[in-house]
This record gives sequence, structure tokens and C-alpha cells, in this order.
Amino acid sequence: MAEQKNTIIILIPGFAKDEQDVNCLPMQQSFILALKRTNPDAQLRILAFEYPHHQQPYEWHGIPVIPLGGRNRGGLWRSLLYRKAVAVLQEIRKKENISGLLSIWTGFTAGVATRFGRKYNIPHLNWIMGQDARPGNKYALRNNYRADELIALSDSLQERYERSYGIRPAYVVTPGITVMQDPPDPAQQSLRIIGAGSLIPLKRFDLFIDVITEVRKKIPMLEAAIYGNGPLRETLQQQIVRAGMQDVIRLEGEVSHETLLQHMQQSRVLLHPSSFEGFSGVCLEARSAGIPVISYCQPMKEEMPGWYTAPDKQSMIQMLVTELVLPQEPVPLEWHTMDDTAKEIMRILLTHHNASSAPASLSTV
Repeated sequence: MAEQKNTIIILIPGFAKDEQDVNCLPMQQSFILALKRTNPDAQLRILAFEYPHHQQPYEWHGIPVIPLGGRNRGGLWRSLLYRKAVAVLQEIRKKENISGLLSIWTGFTAGVATRFGRKYNIPHLNWIMGQDARPGNKYALRNNYRADELIALSDSLQERYERSYGIRPAYVVTPGITVMQDPPDPAQQSLRIIGAGSLIPLKRFDLFIDVITEVRKKIPMLEAAIYGNGPLRETLQQQIVRAGMQDVIRLEGEVSHETLLQHMQQSRVLLHPSSFEGFSGVCLEARSAGIPVISYCQPMKEEMPGWYTAPDKQSMIQMLVTELVLPQEPVPLEWHTMDDTAKEIMRILLTHHNASSAPASLSTV
């Protein structure tokens, strides 16, 4: 009989196709690596439902990845994908002791994790990451999750999920810092504003361009750069040209995480006008490095020094002008590491069926 191993299975819509694919869900990649570091005796497996678009198993940093090749297809394909996922879980269960299931996002993957976990009494959790907390998540309605099966990435997501579905997630576990950076040297910083994220409507980089255009009327030396790629790239470039800002605002495209951190250190402010966020990793990294953040969304109830929330465009303009004219000494935000996040997720995962386990909130340590 094969030796039984303690196995943790991570169910996720898509995952990096190889170790060089560092821009595919970087926060989730960092978390899984931290989970591996902090649980050396556990066998981790990643079940990637939609991406990569093949079904050939591979290893990522020594962790087996099983892609199901769903390709975001609906109808009959969705039913076949469900059966395929269950078959894979059954095969693993025959050979190994599955000690926990973790779905990242409460979408299709969470339905699989919840039903399989309930059927075989396996500890299972579903981590709410962002838009899955908004109304219209059919999987949240269909699977009738219990509070103790749900983790929210931030206070705001916990509140939003409760408003949307009448269930308050029992746990809040926030992302951690992956790379501890030194505070920037003000003497090496230019009047440069940085933005980063996918070029999609949700991120509202059209508002970013409008804000920079207005602020530059007051501060002529201002310049800006947006890092990321997406379907709105050409539309945003046309907006920049119409505003006559092609020598001021640059669309830098997708860069490595390390390169982004380097450019962040040379910038004065991170401007993040996204209309909805679970907990922006790029904002957290900026604050951990001492870079001020101006954003539309506030993830936590507690005040986060140097992270300013602007409810509208005019407020963003005023806050940015103030920050550039009357800059504060860059002070990094003290925050926990991604290893701490991984340890807390594992603690909850292995104890959440115990009624005596109190709800947890990991924001700072």
C-alpha cells in the first residue's frame, strides 16, 4: 500500500504556465510559494481549471500542477469540467490523505471544493478575492456556503459579501509583503506618478489620464507611467494623444515584478483609480516601500498611514497636488509577510471545523 501523505490541494481558475510566467496572478504565486516554505512536510498540488489551455501535468517550483484545460467554456463543457475535476480529486484521494482543499476565488472552483469537501469530510475553504464578493456570483447563490467555509481578502470584501449574499465570512486574511524594500531616497525620486494593473475598464486608467492631465496644468514638470497590458491599450493611447500628453504619460506595457518594484522606488506617488479591489497588491507594495498611495478603494477599516482614499476625480486631483507640493517623509507601512498569511490560512484550514475555533483576522502583526 502506498504511503499516505498529507496533501493540500489548491483549486484556482488559472495559473502560471511555467516558472517564467511571473505576471500571471503574482500575488497568488507568492502565496503558494509561502505555503510551500511554511509547510515543508505537506504535499501541495495545484488544480488549474481554465488556464493553461492544455491538460499536460507539469511542475512549478517543485509543486505538481494539474491543468484541466477548461478555456472558460460554458454549457456542456462546464459540466464535463466539473466531472473531470472530481475525477482528479478522487484519484488523488485514493493515493494520498487530502488534509485540506483551498479554492482561490469563490467561483466554479469553490463549488467543486465545497461539494467534495462536504461529501468526504475534508477541511475546505474558499478565499474571496475581489469581484466574487459582488452581486451576481451565481456560484455563491448555488452552493449556499457557510460562514466558516469563507475567507475574505479584506474587511471591505467581508462587508461586501455579507451585503450581497447575507452571509458574513468568518475569516479575514489579508495578503502579505513578499519583498521587504528599503525606503526610497527622495533625492533620486522625480516628479513621477506610477500606475500599474491590467488595462481593462475596471481599473479606470482613463481616469488616471484625466487626473494627470489636470495636475500637470499646476505642476508642469510632472510625468507619469502606466505598467500593464490589456484590451484597452490602444484606446488609452488615443486618449493620451487627444489630451496632448504623449510626452508626459507613457504606457510601459507589462514588466517583471522586480522591474516594477524598481520603477516604483523612483516614483513619488502610486495612483490607483480602480473602481473595485479586494486588496490591491501593488498598493500594499508601494506603501511597504514608503511610497504614498492614492486610490478609490479602501480595503481595511483601520487607517493605513500614507494610503489615501479619494471618492471622486476632483478629490484625486487635490490629493495628488497636495502630496507633490507638500511631500511627507516616506515612511514604510509596517505589515506582515506572505509567510504569515500562509501560516494563518493553514491554521484556519486545519481547524475551521472545530466549533471552538474563533474567527480570525490577519491584517497586521
